[in-house]
Amino acid sequence: MPEGSLTYLFGVDPIHLLSDSEKVDYLEKRIERLLLVPARNAREAATGGKDLRPTIDSNLCLMTVLCCGIEALGHYLAGRVPKPERCPTCEHHLDPEKGAADFAAFVERYMPSYAPIAKLLYGDYRSALAHGFAIRSGGLTEGLSVPFETPKDKTLPHRIDFWRFVSELDEGVKQYFRDVRIDPDLTRKFLQRWAHANKFWIENSRIRDSAGWTE
Repeated sequence: MPEGSLTYLFGVDPIHLLSDSEKVDYLEKRIERLLLVPARNAREAATGGKDLRPTIDSNLCLMTVLCCGIEALGHYLAGRVPKPERCPTCEHHLDPEKGAADFAAFVERYMPSYAPIAKLLYGDYRSALAHGFAIRSGGLTEGLSVPFETPKDKTLPHRIDFWRFVSELDEGVKQYFRDVRIDPDLTRKFLQRWAHANKFWIENSRIRDSAGWTE
């Protein structure tokens, strides 16, 4: 499929026509365009091109979506497909998404500088930001000599070098997709997750195509 004809938006592109290798290319470019490019350009976007520190609010917004992206990639890494069975009492899935485990697995494998705090990143950053828009016991900064600081005094907040975090995620994503292309097990897990996570949009794409809504 010609790359120039793709928007990397699920509701627009005919994703049901993608070959297996094109699915890998598509998700990599989608993450690049919709997540990594905005993150790389965040300083300029947040300051209007002036040489100023980005606002704390900007960093919190970016950290929220970056953590969501890490969890999504963790599900692809694991080939996560929750079982359809539900508990008859509470209606919850009996096999949940296992977000914490998949998030930590991606960080430990592809963001090694942050592997020691992978679980903390999920609980105090990803979950706390998603549900309360606040980091539970830490903060974001820049210019640290290390990727993160965890003070011995537990009453003090830990700190993460935000731009170093962005850079490591950027490199980790590139390495993950390189691995997917050469590791048959990772390829299988990727395709398994793709089919599950994008089931609605694949069928939607097929319907649009049959109705003549796509080129």
